[in-house]
Amino acid sequence: MANDINILNIPINNISKTQLLKRLGSRGGVVFTPNVDHLMKLQKDPDFYGIYQASTYRVCDSKILIYASKFLGQPIKEKISGSDLFPAFYEYYKNHEKVTIFLMGAAEGVAQRAQENINKKVGRKMIIDSYSPPFGFEKDELECQRIIDRINQSEATVLAIGVGAPKQEKWIAKYRSQLKNIKVFLAIGATIDFEAGEKGRSPQWMSNMGVEWLHRLFSEPKRLWKRYLIEDLPFFWLLLLQRLKLYTPPFSTREEFVNWESPRLGQLLKKAGLLSADQVNTVLELQKQEPGKRFGDFVVELGWLEGETIDFFADYLPQLGLSKQRYPLGYYLYKAKLLDESQINLILEEQNELKLRFGEIAVIKGWVKQQTLDTVLDYLTQQEFINWESPFLGEILRKAGLLTGDQVHTILERQKQEPGKRFGDFVVELGWLEQDTIDFFADYLPQLEQTQHRYPLGYYLCKAKLLDESQINLILEEQNELKLRFGEIAVMKGWVKQQTLDTVLDYLTQEFEDSLVA
Repeated sequence: MANDINILNIPINNISKTQLLKRLGSRGGVVFTPNVDHLMKLQKDPDFYGIYQASTYRVCDSKILIYASKFLGQPIKEKISGSDLFPAFYEYYKNHEKVTIFLMGAAEGVAQRAQENINKKVGRKMIIDSYSPPFGFEKDELECQRIIDRINQSEATVLAIGVGAPKQEKWIAKYRSQLKNIKVFLAIGATIDFEAGEKGRSPQWMSNMGVEWLHRLFSEPKRLWKRYLIEDLPFFWLLLLQRLKLYTPPFSTREEFVNWESPRLGQLLKKAGLLSADQVNTVLELQKQEPGKRFGDFVVELGWLEGETIDFFADYLPQLGLSKQRYPLGYYLYKAKLLDESQINLILEEQNELKLRFGEIAVIKGWVKQQTLDTVLDYLTQQEFINWESPFLGEILRKAGLLTGDQVHTILERQKQEPGKRFGDFVVELGWLEQDTIDFFADYLPQLEQTQHRYPLGYYLCKAKLLDESQINLILEEQNELKLRFGEIAVMKGWVKQQTLDTVLDYLTQEFEDSLVA
Protein backbone atom coordinates (compact mmCIF):
# COMPACT_ATOMS: atom_id res chain seq x y z
CA MET A 1 0.00 0.00 0.00
CA ALA A 2 1.26 3.47 -0.87
CA ASN A 3 2.63 5.59 2.00
CA ASP A 4 3.39 2.63 4.27
CA ILE A 5 5.67 3.48 7.20
CA ASN A 6 8.34 0.89 7.98
CA ILE A 7 9.04 0.41 11.68
CA LEU A 8 11.71 -2.27 12.08
CA ASN A 9 10.68 -5.08 9.70
CA ILE A 10 6.96 -4.28 9.36
CA PRO A 11 5.26 -1.82 6.97
CA ILE A 12 2.39 -0.05 8.76
CA ASN A 13 -0.43 1.39 6.66
CA ASN A 14 -0.59 5.16 7.11
CA ILE A 15 -4.36 5.55 6.76
CA SER A 16 -7.15 6.99 8.87
CA LYS A 17 -9.78 4.96 10.69
CA THR A 18 -12.48 6.24 8.32
CA GLN A 19 -10.45 5.21 5.26
CA LEU A 20 -9.93 1.76 6.74
CA LEU A 21 -13.63 1.29 7.51
CA LYS A 22 -14.57 2.23 3.94
CA ARG A 23 -11.97 -0.09 2.45
CA LEU A 24 -13.10 -3.00 4.60
CA GLY A 25 -16.59 -2.48 3.24
CA SER A 26 -15.46 -2.40 -0.36
CA ARG A 27 -12.74 -5.03 -0.37
CA GLY A 28 -12.82 -6.99 2.88
CA GLY A 29 -9.50 -8.29 4.16
CA VAL A 30 -7.45 -9.23 7.20
CA VAL A 31 -6.61 -6.54 9.77
CA PHE A 32 -3.71 -6.83 12.22
CA THR A 33 -2.90 -4.10 14.73
CA PRO A 34 0.86 -3.97 15.42
CA ASN A 35 2.15 -2.66 18.73
CA VAL A 36 5.54 -2.83 20.45
CA ASP A 37 4.92 -6.37 21.71
CA HIS A 38 4.02 -7.58 18.20
CA LEU A 39 7.13 -5.96 16.73
CA MET A 40 9.37 -7.69 19.24
CA LYS A 41 7.75 -11.07 18.53
CA LEU A 42 8.26 -10.37 14.83
CA GLN A 43 12.03 -10.20 15.40
CA LYS A 44 12.09 -13.82 16.61
CA ASP A 45 9.22 -15.74 15.02
CA PRO A 46 9.61 -16.27 11.24
CA ASP A 47 6.16 -17.89 10.92
CA PHE A 48 4.51 -14.91 12.60
CA TYR A 49 6.53 -12.57 10.38
CA GLY A 50 5.40 -14.35 7.19
CA ILE A 51 1.76 -14.28 8.29
CA TYR A 52 2.01 -10.59 9.18
CA GLN A 53 3.44 -9.70 5.78
CA ALA A 54 0.54 -11.48 4.06
CA SER A 55 -2.17 -9.52 5.94
CA THR A 56 -4.26 -6.98 4.05
CA TYR A 57 -3.98 -4.17 6.60
CA ARG A 58 -1.51 -3.44 9.38
CA VAL A 59 -2.62 -0.38 11.36
CA CYS A 60 -0.94 1.29 14.31
CA ASP A 61 -2.22 0.02 17.67
CA SER A 62 0.12 2.01 19.87
CA LYS A 63 0.82 5.64 20.71
CA ILE A 64 4.43 4.57 21.25
CA LEU A 65 4.59 3.60 17.56
CA ILE A 66 3.22 7.05 16.68
CA TYR A 67 6.14 8.58 18.60
CA ALA A 68 8.51 6.07 16.96
CA SER A 69 7.33 7.04 13.47
CA LYS A 70 7.95 10.72 14.25
CA PHE A 71 11.42 9.83 15.53
CA LEU A 72 12.10 8.13 12.19
CA GLY A 73 10.86 11.19 10.30
CA GLN A 74 7.79 9.44 8.84
CA PRO A 75 4.83 10.26 11.10
CA ILE A 76 1.85 7.91 11.18
CA LYS A 77 -1.34 9.96 10.95
CA GLU A 78 -3.57 8.06 13.39
CA LYS A 79 -3.55 5.38 16.09
CA ILE A 80 -6.13 2.67 15.31
CA SER A 81 -6.03 0.14 18.12
CA GLY A 82 -8.14 -3.01 17.97
CA SER A 83 -10.18 -1.78 20.93
CA ASP A 84 -10.97 1.45 19.02
CA LEU A 85 -11.42 -0.13 15.60
CA PHE A 86 -13.93 -2.81 16.60
CA PRO A 87 -16.57 -0.50 18.14
CA ALA A 88 -16.03 1.94 15.27
CA PHE A 89 -16.64 -0.93 12.84
CA TYR A 90 -19.92 -2.09 14.35
CA GLU A 91 -21.16 1.49 14.69
CA TYR A 92 -20.24 2.25 11.07
CA TYR A 93 -22.09 -0.82 9.73
CA LYS A 94 -24.91 -1.09 12.29
CA ASN A 95 -27.57 -0.19 9.71
CA HIS A 96 -26.28 -2.71 7.15
CA GLU A 97 -28.45 -5.72 7.95
CA LYS A 98 -26.27 -8.14 6.02
CA VAL A 99 -23.15 -7.30 8.02
CA THR A 100 -23.07 -9.92 10.77
CA ILE A 101 -20.24 -10.70 13.16
CA PHE A 102 -18.98 -13.87 14.83
CA LEU A 103 -17.17 -13.07 18.09
CA MET A 104 -14.45 -15.51 19.16
CA GLY A 105 -12.26 -15.29 22.25
CA ALA A 106 -11.99 -14.34 25.94
CA ALA A 107 -12.85 -16.54 28.93
CA GLU A 108 -15.97 -18.68 29.07
CA GLY A 109 -19.13 -16.58 29.06
CA VAL A 110 -17.32 -13.30 28.37
CA ALA A 111 -17.87 -13.34 24.60
CA GLN A 112 -21.57 -14.04 25.20
CA ARG A 113 -21.85 -10.94 27.43
CA ALA A 114 -20.00 -8.86 24.85
CA GLN A 115 -22.44 -10.14 22.22
CA GLU A 116 -25.44 -9.05 24.29
CA ASN A 117 -23.93 -5.62 25.05
CA ILE A 118 -23.07 -4.85 21.43
CA ASN A 119 -26.43 -6.00 20.08
CA LYS A 120 -28.18 -3.68 22.56
CA LYS A 121 -26.00 -0.78 21.42
CA VAL A 122 -26.68 -1.25 17.70
CA GLY A 123 -30.34 -2.20 18.10
CA ARG A 124 -30.21 -5.47 16.16
CA LYS A 125 -28.67 -8.94 16.22
CA MET A 126 -25.41 -7.85 14.60
CA ILE A 127 -23.25 -10.26 16.64
CA ILE A 128 -24.90 -13.36 15.29
CA ASP A 129 -22.97 -15.83 17.45
CA SER A 130 -20.04 -15.98 19.87
CA TYR A 131 -17.71 -18.58 21.32
CA SER A 132 -15.02 -18.64 24.00
CA PRO A 133 -12.64 -21.47 23.06
CA PRO A 134 -10.88 -23.51 25.78
CA PHE A 135 -7.22 -23.02 26.65
CA GLY A 136 -4.96 -24.72 24.11
CA PHE A 137 -7.72 -24.97 21.49
CA GLU A 138 -5.33 -24.01 18.68
CA LYS A 139 -3.44 -27.31 19.17
CA ASP A 140 -6.63 -29.40 18.99
CA GLU A 141 -7.54 -29.94 15.33
CA LEU A 142 -10.96 -31.41 16.17
CA GLU A 143 -11.82 -28.38 18.29
CA CYS A 144 -10.68 -26.05 15.52
CA GLN A 145 -12.86 -27.87 13.00
CA ARG A 146 -15.84 -27.58 15.35
CA ILE A 147 -15.21 -23.83 15.57
CA ILE A 148 -14.99 -23.57 11.77
CA ASP A 149 -18.29 -25.44 11.39
CA ARG A 150 -19.95 -23.17 13.93
CA ILE A 151 -18.70 -20.01 12.20
CA ASN A 152 -19.83 -21.29 8.79
CA GLN A 153 -23.25 -22.30 10.11
CA SER A 154 -23.72 -18.81 11.57
CA GLU A 155 -23.28 -17.32 8.04
CA ALA A 156 -21.48 -14.35 9.63
CA THR A 157 -19.60 -12.10 7.20
CA VAL A 158 -17.10 -10.81 9.78
CA LEU A 159 -14.90 -12.69 12.25
CA ALA A 160 -13.60 -10.74 15.26
CA ILE A 161 -11.10 -12.91 17.12
CA GLY A 162 -9.41 -11.97 20.38
CA VAL A 163 -7.22 -14.77 21.73
CA GLY A 164 -3.92 -12.88 21.93
CA ALA A 165 -0.95 -12.51 19.60
CA PRO A 166 0.45 -14.39 17.81
CA LYS A 167 -2.22 -17.05 18.38
CA GLN A 168 -5.08 -15.09 16.77
CA GLU A 169 -3.06 -14.11 13.69
CA LYS A 170 -1.78 -17.66 13.18
CA TRP A 171 -5.29 -19.11 13.56
CA ILE A 172 -6.66 -16.73 10.92
CA ALA A 173 -3.84 -17.61 8.51
CA LYS A 174 -4.30 -21.36 8.98
CA TYR A 175 -8.09 -21.55 8.70
CA ARG A 176 -9.08 -18.50 6.67
CA SER A 177 -9.65 -20.49 3.48
CA GLN A 178 -12.19 -22.75 5.24
CA LEU A 179 -14.38 -19.85 6.41
CA LYS A 180 -16.55 -19.55 3.32
CA ASN A 181 -18.69 -16.54 4.28
CA ILE A 182 -16.15 -14.38 6.12
CA LYS A 183 -15.01 -11.31 4.20
CA VAL A 184 -13.45 -9.32 7.05
CA PHE A 185 -11.08 -10.73 9.68
CA LEU A 186 -10.33 -8.55 12.71
CA ALA A 187 -7.61 -9.60 15.18
CA ILE A 188 -8.67 -7.59 18.23
CA GLY A 189 -6.80 -8.91 21.28
CA ALA A 190 -8.37 -7.94 24.63
CA THR A 191 -11.22 -5.99 23.02
CA ILE A 192 -13.84 -8.65 23.81
CA ASP A 193 -13.08 -8.25 27.54
CA PHE A 194 -13.59 -4.49 27.23
CA GLU A 195 -16.87 -4.89 25.34
CA ALA A 196 -18.18 -7.33 27.96
CA GLY A 197 -17.21 -5.02 30.82
CA GLU A 198 -14.89 -7.74 32.13
CA LYS A 199 -11.91 -5.36 32.15
CA GLY A 200 -11.72 -1.59 32.10
CA ARG A 201 -9.76 0.39 29.54
CA SER A 202 -7.22 2.92 30.68
CA PRO A 203 -8.31 6.54 31.17
CA GLN A 204 -8.28 8.51 27.92
CA TRP A 205 -5.44 10.76 29.11
CA MET A 206 -3.19 7.72 29.60
CA SER A 207 -4.02 6.45 26.13
CA ASN A 208 -3.32 9.89 24.63
CA MET A 209 0.07 10.05 26.36
CA GLY A 210 1.08 6.55 25.27
CA VAL A 211 1.12 5.01 28.76
CA GLU A 212 -1.89 2.73 28.37
CA TRP A 213 0.55 -0.14 28.87
CA LEU A 214 1.20 1.15 32.40
CA HIS A 215 -2.50 0.88 33.25
CA ARG A 216 -2.57 -2.69 31.93
CA LEU A 217 0.61 -3.55 33.87
CA PHE A 218 -0.93 -2.36 37.15
CA SER A 219 -4.17 -4.22 36.31
CA GLU A 220 -2.47 -7.56 35.53
CA PRO A 221 1.09 -7.40 36.96
CA LYS A 222 1.67 -11.18 37.19
CA ARG A 223 0.76 -11.74 33.55
CA LEU A 224 2.28 -8.65 31.96
CA TRP A 225 5.39 -7.61 33.94
CA LYS A 226 7.76 -9.74 31.90
CA ARG A 227 6.32 -8.57 28.58
CA TYR A 228 6.51 -4.85 29.31
CA LEU A 229 9.62 -4.67 31.52
CA ILE A 230 11.88 -7.25 29.85
CA GLU A 231 10.72 -8.54 26.45
CA ASP A 232 9.65 -5.21 24.93
CA LEU A 233 12.49 -2.96 26.16
CA PRO A 234 14.93 -3.86 23.31
CA PHE A 235 12.47 -2.17 20.91
CA PHE A 236 13.93 1.24 21.71
CA TRP A 237 17.47 0.10 20.94
CA LEU A 238 16.36 -1.41 17.62
CA LEU A 239 14.50 1.79 16.79
CA LEU A 240 17.68 3.80 17.36
CA LEU A 241 19.57 1.41 15.07
CA GLN A 242 16.92 1.92 12.40
CA ARG A 243 17.26 5.70 12.72
CA LEU A 244 21.04 5.32 12.25
CA LYS A 245 20.46 2.92 9.29
CA LEU A 246 22.16 0.12 11.22
CA TYR A 247 19.12 -2.06 11.85
CA THR A 248 19.54 -5.66 10.67
CA PRO A 249 16.43 -7.37 9.26
CA PRO A 250 15.55 -10.51 11.23
CA PHE A 251 16.39 -14.04 10.17
CA SER A 252 19.58 -12.94 8.34
CA THR A 253 22.52 -10.61 8.82
CA ARG A 254 22.30 -7.33 6.96
CA GLU A 255 25.26 -8.33 4.76
CA GLU A 256 23.59 -11.64 3.86
CA PHE A 257 20.39 -9.76 3.06
CA VAL A 258 22.16 -7.24 0.81
CA ASN A 259 24.26 -9.94 -0.89
CA TRP A 260 21.11 -11.94 -1.63
CA GLU A 261 19.03 -8.98 -2.79
CA SER A 262 21.49 -7.07 -5.00
CA PRO A 263 22.22 -9.45 -7.91
CA ARG A 264 18.62 -10.66 -7.92
CA LEU A 265 17.21 -7.13 -8.15
CA GLY A 266 19.86 -6.00 -10.64
CA GLN A 267 19.11 -8.96 -12.90
CA LEU A 268 15.36 -8.35 -12.68
CA LEU A 269 15.67 -4.64 -13.55
CA LYS A 270 18.01 -5.45 -16.45
CA LYS A 271 15.63 -8.10 -17.76
CA ALA A 272 12.81 -5.54 -17.55
CA GLY A 273 14.82 -3.05 -19.62
CA LEU A 274 14.88 -0.53 -16.78
CA LEU A 275 18.65 -0.69 -16.21
CA SER A 276 21.49 -1.50 -18.59
CA ALA A 277 24.15 -4.10 -17.80
CA ASP A 278 26.66 -1.25 -17.30
CA GLN A 279 24.37 0.43 -14.78
CA VAL A 280 23.95 -2.81 -12.82
CA ASN A 281 27.74 -3.32 -12.74
CA THR A 282 28.24 0.29 -11.61
CA VAL A 283 25.92 -0.20 -8.65
CA LEU A 284 27.55 -3.52 -7.69
CA GLU A 285 30.95 -1.79 -7.71
CA LEU A 286 29.62 1.03 -5.52
CA GLN A 287 28.27 -1.57 -3.11
CA LYS A 288 31.76 -2.94 -2.57
CA GLN A 289 32.68 0.45 -1.08
CA GLU A 290 29.46 0.64 1.01
CA PRO A 291 28.54 -3.03 1.62
CA GLY A 292 25.70 -2.30 4.04
CA LYS A 293 23.76 -0.20 1.54
CA ARG A 294 20.97 -1.70 -0.55
CA PHE A 295 21.12 -1.95 -4.33
CA GLY A 296 17.93 0.05 -4.80
CA ASP A 297 19.20 2.94 -2.67
CA PHE A 298 22.05 3.53 -5.12
CA VAL A 299 19.71 3.36 -8.12
CA VAL A 300 17.41 6.00 -6.62
CA GLU A 301 20.31 8.25 -5.54
CA LEU A 302 21.75 8.12 -9.06
CA GLY A 303 18.36 9.24 -10.40
CA TRP A 304 17.92 6.21 -12.64
CA LEU A 305 14.59 5.02 -11.19
CA GLU A 306 11.97 6.17 -8.68
CA GLY A 307 11.77 4.67 -5.20
CA GLU A 308 8.29 3.28 -5.93
CA THR A 309 9.61 1.44 -8.99
CA ILE A 310 12.40 -0.12 -6.94
CA ASP A 311 9.97 -1.16 -4.20
CA PHE A 312 7.66 -2.75 -6.77
CA PHE A 313 10.36 -4.90 -8.41
CA ALA A 314 12.27 -5.65 -5.19
CA ASP A 315 9.38 -6.50 -2.89
CA TYR A 316 5.93 -6.52 -4.45
CA LEU A 317 6.41 -8.34 -7.77
CA PRO A 318 8.31 -11.39 -6.42
CA GLN A 319 5.53 -11.95 -3.85
CA LEU A 320 2.80 -12.20 -6.50
CA GLY A 321 3.43 -15.91 -6.81
CA LEU A 322 2.36 -16.31 -3.16
CA SER A 323 -1.00 -14.62 -3.75
CA LYS A 324 -3.99 -15.83 -5.76
CA GLN A 325 -5.47 -12.36 -6.01
CA ARG A 326 -4.95 -10.60 -9.34
CA TYR A 327 -5.76 -7.09 -10.50
CA PRO A 328 -5.87 -5.66 -14.03
CA LEU A 329 -2.47 -4.96 -15.62
CA GLY A 330 -2.85 -1.19 -15.27
CA TYR A 331 -2.96 -1.56 -11.49
CA TYR A 332 0.56 -3.04 -11.44
CA LEU A 333 2.04 -0.56 -13.92
CA TYR A 334 0.56 2.28 -11.88
CA LYS A 335 1.88 0.81 -8.62
CA ALA A 336 5.35 0.57 -10.18
CA LYS A 337 5.09 4.23 -11.23
CA LEU A 338 5.51 3.21 -14.87
CA LEU A 339 2.16 4.75 -15.85
CA ASP A 340 0.28 7.65 -14.33
CA GLU A 341 -3.47 8.11 -13.97
CA SER A 342 -3.90 10.18 -17.13
CA GLN A 343 -2.06 7.57 -19.22
CA ILE A 344 -4.24 4.78 -17.81
CA ASN A 345 -7.40 6.75 -18.62
CA LEU A 346 -6.23 7.39 -22.18
CA ILE A 347 -5.41 3.72 -22.78
CA LEU A 348 -8.79 2.63 -21.45
CA GLU A 349 -10.55 5.12 -23.72
CA GLU A 350 -8.65 3.89 -26.79
CA GLN A 351 -9.05 0.16 -26.15
CA ASN A 352 -12.46 -0.14 -27.82
CA GLU A 353 -11.38 1.82 -30.87
CA LEU A 354 -8.05 0.05 -31.38
CA LYS A 355 -9.25 -3.43 -30.34
CA LEU A 356 -5.91 -4.01 -28.62
CA ARG A 357 -5.00 -5.14 -25.12
CA PHE A 358 -4.02 -2.68 -22.42
CA GLY A 359 -0.32 -3.59 -22.48
CA GLU A 360 -0.10 -3.46 -26.26
CA ILE A 361 -1.34 0.13 -26.31
CA ALA A 362 1.07 1.12 -23.51
CA VAL A 363 3.98 -0.26 -25.59
CA ILE A 364 2.79 1.32 -28.87
CA LYS A 365 2.66 4.73 -27.18
CA GLY A 366 6.22 4.26 -25.91
CA TRP A 367 5.18 4.59 -22.27
CA VAL A 368 6.29 1.07 -21.31
CA LYS A 369 8.99 -1.06 -22.93
CA GLN A 370 8.02 -4.48 -24.27
CA GLN A 371 10.71 -6.00 -22.00
CA THR A 372 9.15 -4.35 -18.96
CA LEU A 373 5.68 -5.54 -19.90
CA ASP A 374 6.93 -9.10 -20.51
CA THR A 375 8.69 -9.16 -17.14
CA VAL A 376 5.57 -8.12 -15.25
CA LEU A 377 3.44 -10.58 -17.22
CA ASP A 378 5.91 -13.37 -16.41
CA TYR A 379 4.65 -13.11 -12.83
CA LEU A 380 1.06 -13.15 -14.06
CA THR A 381 1.26 -16.34 -16.13
CA GLN A 382 -1.57 -16.94 -18.56
CA GLN A 383 -2.90 -20.00 -16.76
CA GLU A 384 -2.75 -18.27 -13.36
CA PHE A 385 -4.54 -15.28 -14.87
CA ILE A 386 -7.26 -17.41 -16.43
CA ASN A 387 -7.77 -19.34 -13.19
CA TRP A 388 -8.18 -16.03 -11.38
CA GLU A 389 -10.17 -14.21 -14.06
CA SER A 390 -12.86 -16.80 -14.81
CA PRO A 391 -14.73 -17.00 -11.48
CA PHE A 392 -14.22 -13.26 -10.94
CA LEU A 393 -15.69 -12.28 -14.32
CA GLY A 394 -18.44 -14.89 -14.08
CA GLU A 395 -19.44 -13.62 -10.64
CA ILE A 396 -19.50 -9.96 -11.68
CA LEU A 397 -21.59 -10.72 -14.80
CA ARG A 398 -23.99 -12.82 -12.73
CA LYS A 399 -24.22 -10.12 -10.10
CA ALA A 400 -24.92 -7.58 -12.85
CA GLY A 401 -27.80 -9.70 -14.14
CA LEU A 402 -26.09 -10.24 -17.49
CA LEU A 403 -25.55 -14.00 -17.06
CA THR A 404 -27.48 -16.58 -15.05
CA GLY A 405 -25.85 -18.94 -12.58
CA ASP A 406 -26.42 -21.80 -15.04
CA GLN A 407 -24.67 -19.90 -17.83
CA VAL A 408 -21.64 -19.20 -15.62
CA HIS A 409 -21.50 -22.87 -14.61
CA THR A 410 -21.73 -23.97 -18.26
CA ILE A 411 -18.71 -21.87 -19.22
CA LEU A 412 -16.63 -23.00 -16.24
CA GLU A 413 -17.32 -26.61 -17.28
CA ARG A 414 -16.27 -25.83 -20.87
CA GLN A 415 -13.08 -24.23 -19.61
CA LYS A 416 -12.06 -27.54 -18.08
CA GLN A 417 -11.96 -28.94 -21.63
CA GLU A 418 -10.16 -25.87 -23.05
CA PRO A 419 -8.19 -24.53 -20.05
CA GLY A 420 -6.20 -21.97 -22.06
CA LYS A 421 -9.28 -20.15 -23.30
CA ARG A 422 -10.63 -17.08 -21.51
CA PHE A 423 -14.06 -16.95 -19.91
CA GLY A 424 -15.19 -13.99 -22.01
CA ASP A 425 -14.32 -15.74 -25.28
CA PHE A 426 -16.88 -18.46 -24.53
CA VAL A 427 -19.55 -15.88 -23.65
CA VAL A 428 -19.08 -14.07 -26.97
CA GLU A 429 -18.95 -17.31 -29.00
CA LEU A 430 -22.23 -18.45 -27.45
CA GLY A 431 -23.81 -15.11 -28.39
CA TRP A 432 -24.78 -14.27 -24.83
CA LEU A 433 -22.98 -10.90 -24.70
CA GLU A 434 -21.05 -8.60 -27.04
CA GLN A 435 -17.26 -8.38 -26.92
CA ASP A 436 -17.45 -4.70 -25.88
CA THR A 437 -19.55 -5.66 -22.86
CA ILE A 438 -17.07 -8.37 -21.85
CA ASP A 439 -14.11 -5.99 -22.22
CA PHE A 440 -15.89 -3.39 -20.09
CA PHE A 441 -16.60 -5.72 -17.16
CA ALA A 442 -13.36 -7.71 -17.42
CA ASP A 443 -10.86 -4.90 -17.92
CA TYR A 444 -12.26 -1.38 -17.79
CA LEU A 445 -14.60 -1.47 -14.79
CA PRO A 446 -12.11 -3.00 -12.28
CA GLN A 447 -9.54 -0.33 -13.25
CA LEU A 448 -11.84 2.48 -12.13
CA GLU A 449 -10.66 2.03 -8.53
CA GLN A 450 -7.21 3.23 -9.65
CA THR A 451 -8.50 6.51 -11.12
CA GLN A 452 -10.27 9.47 -9.58
CA HIS A 453 -11.67 10.92 -12.81
CA ARG A 454 -15.36 10.16 -13.40
CA TYR A 455 -17.56 10.64 -16.48
CA PRO A 456 -21.39 10.79 -16.57
CA LEU A 457 -23.12 7.43 -16.11
CA GLY A 458 -24.24 7.34 -19.74
CA TYR A 459 -20.61 7.29 -20.87
CA TYR A 460 -19.99 3.99 -19.07
CA LEU A 461 -23.26 2.35 -20.16
CA CYS A 462 -22.49 3.30 -23.77
CA LYS A 463 -18.91 2.01 -23.45
CA ALA A 464 -20.30 -1.30 -22.15
CA LYS A 465 -22.68 -1.38 -25.14
CA LEU A 466 -25.65 -1.48 -22.77
CA LEU A 467 -27.11 1.74 -24.23
CA ASP A 468 -26.72 3.26 -27.68
CA GLU A 469 -26.46 6.95 -28.57
CA SER A 470 -30.15 7.37 -29.41
CA GLN A 471 -31.21 5.88 -26.07
CA ILE A 472 -28.82 8.18 -24.19
CA ASN A 473 -30.16 11.25 -26.02
CA LEU A 474 -33.76 10.26 -25.24
CA ILE A 475 -32.99 9.80 -21.54
CA LEU A 476 -31.26 13.19 -21.40
CA GLU A 477 -34.29 14.84 -23.04
CA GLU A 478 -36.69 13.28 -20.54
CA GLN A 479 -34.64 13.96 -17.40
CA ASN A 480 -35.89 17.53 -16.89
CA GLU A 481 -39.49 16.56 -17.40
CA LEU A 482 -39.46 13.44 -15.21
CA LYS A 483 -37.13 14.85 -12.51
CA LEU A 484 -35.44 11.45 -12.26
CA ARG A 485 -31.82 10.36 -12.41
CA PHE A 486 -30.29 9.03 -15.61
CA GLY A 487 -30.06 5.46 -14.33
CA GLU A 488 -33.61 5.46 -12.99
CA ILE A 489 -34.99 6.33 -16.43
CA ALA A 490 -32.81 3.69 -18.12
CA VAL A 491 -34.20 1.04 -15.74
CA MET A 492 -37.78 2.32 -16.03
CA LYS A 493 -37.61 1.98 -19.82
CA GLY A 494 -36.32 -1.58 -19.49
CA TRP A 495 -33.06 -0.82 -21.30
CA VAL A 496 -30.83 -1.60 -18.31
CA LYS A 497 -31.53 -3.96 -15.41
CA GLN A 498 -31.43 -2.56 -11.88
CA GLN A 499 -28.78 -5.18 -11.01
CA THR A 500 -26.60 -4.00 -13.89
CA LEU A 501 -26.95 -0.37 -12.88
CA ASP A 502 -26.12 -1.15 -9.24
CA THR A 503 -23.00 -3.09 -10.23
CA VAL A 504 -21.65 -0.24 -12.37
CA LEU A 505 -22.48 2.35 -9.70
CA ASP A 506 -20.64 0.29 -7.08
CA TYR A 507 -17.40 0.98 -8.92
CA LEU A 508 -18.19 4.66 -9.44
CA THR A 509 -18.95 5.51 -5.81
CA GLN A 510 -16.21 6.28 -3.30
CA GLU A 511 -17.97 4.36 -0.50
CA PHE A 512 -18.36 1.05 -2.35
CA GLU A 513 -19.56 -1.31 0.38
CA ASP A 514 -21.38 -3.91 -1.67
CA SER A 515 -18.87 -6.74 -1.40
CA LEU A 516 -19.43 -6.83 2.35
CA VAL A 517 -23.14 -6.13 2.64
CA ALA A 518 -24.42 -7.97 -0.45
